[in-house]
Amino acid sequence: MGKSQDTRPNKPGTSSKGNRALKILIAAAAVALVLVIAFYATKSWNSDSQEGAAPTGENTAPQDSQSDSGKAQQSEGAIEDEYAQTPPDTNIQQVLQQQAHREEGDPRALGPVDAPVVMVMMEDYSCPMCTKFFHETFPALKKLTDEGKLRLEFRNNVIFRNYGSDIAAYGGQAAANQGHFWQFVQHAYSVAGNGHPEYTRDTVLEIAQASGIKDMQKFEADLDSAQTKQTVELETQKAQQELNILSTPFSAINKTYISGAYPTQYFLNTIKKQAEEASTK
Repeated sequence: MGKSQDTRPNKPGTSSKGNRALKILIAAAAVALVLVIAFYATKSWNSDSQEGAAPTGENTAPQDSQSDSGKAQQSEGAIEDEYAQTPPDTNIQQVLQQQAHREEGDPRALGPVDAPVVMVMMEDYSCPMCTKFFHETFPALKKLTDEGKLRLEFRNNVIFRNYGSDIAAYGGQAAANQGHFWQFVQHAYSVAGNGHPEYTRDTVLEIAQASGIKDMQKFEADLDSAQTKQTVELETQKAQQELNILSTPFSAINKTYISGAYPTQYFLNTIKKQAEEASTK
C-alpha cells in the first residue's frame, strides 16, 4: 500500500503572508486576462465593422503577402520565446515551493526525488482542460521525468462534483494504493471524450479494471474508505481555501506557476527556465 501523504495543516503564521500574496497574484492575473480578452474582442469587432462581411463565394484570402503557414510559424516562434515569469515576491516563491513533497516511493509521483524541477499538478478528472493537458502535454513531461530532469507530483482539486469527479478522485487514490495510479489517470482521460466526463462508482470500477488493477476487492474497499475521502478533501481544501486555486489544471513549478492548459512548449520553456535558476544556486 502506498504511503499516506502528509496532509497536516501548516503551522499558524508560517504561510499566511505567502498565501495572501499568492491569492492577490492569481486574482490580478485573472483580471489581466479578462482585459486582454476584452481588448482583442473589441479589436475584432471594430475590424469586422470597418471591412464588412465578405459576400458568399468571394475570395476571402488575406490580402497581405504573408501566407497562413508563415503566420503559424511566427506564432509558434513566439510561444517558444515565452515562459511563465517567476513571481517577484519571496513569500509567493516559498509558498509554491512548499507544495512539493519530494517523498521517496510516492505512488502519485514520477521522476527522481532530487530532480532539479518539481511540477505539482492540481487536477480535476471532469475538467475538459485537464483532459486536453494530458493528451497534448503530459507525454512530453513524462519524457523529462524518464530523463531525470523533472519530477511530477499529482494533487486533487475537486471542482466539478456535479459530474462525479470526487468519485474519480477517490478511485485515483485507491489505484495509487496498488501502484497503478498513473495507469488509472491515463485511462480515465483516454475515455473522457469532449466536455465534462461524468463518473459514477460503476464507471470508476470499469476504469480500474481496464487499468490493470489486480485486487478489485481491495480497490473497492479503498474507494469507499474514510481515509481515501479525507485525503482528497484535504488536498481540495488546501488548494481552494488556502491557495485560492479555483480552476484546473494548475501547475506549481518550482518558484513559478502555470494556470491553465497552455501549449506544450510553454510548459517546456518554463521548466527549462526553472532548471537554469536551480542550477545557479
